[in-house]
Amino acid sequence: MAAVGAIAAAVVAKAAEADVFEADSTTRVAPVPYHPNDTLANVIVNAWANNSYRDTLLKDPKGTLAQAGLSFDDVKVLTEDQYRAGYIRNKKQVIFVLPDKPFGLYVALDQARVAMSVTAFGM
Repeated sequence: MAAVGAIAAAVVAKAAEADVFEADSTTRVAPVPYHPNDTLANVIVNAWANNSYRDTLLKDPKGTLAQAGLSFDDVKVLTEDQYRAGYIRNKKQVIFVLPDKPFGLYVALDQARVAMSVTAFGM
């Protein structure tokens, strides 16, 4: 039960630091919470495990996500550092933040699901 409380606290902390402003710097946009999507979680695992895939995902998110079976008209994938630096999106753009790779020898789908839930705009 303590692990669930720690995850909930992490989600609240990430949401609190997710203050994003629209281009006019007056309208606050909060991340939209959603249930983890296993297709997106697999994309994260592939990006963590394969630097070439990660680079392609960041350069061509629409094409890379389409290959995974996800379709978006206007999509941008950012690293956590790019997001923190203050990326400004247009109102119709879907953004995803690729969570930083966890420390360790291997990555797993469950790690990606947790990372999605505690990363603002996490994939």
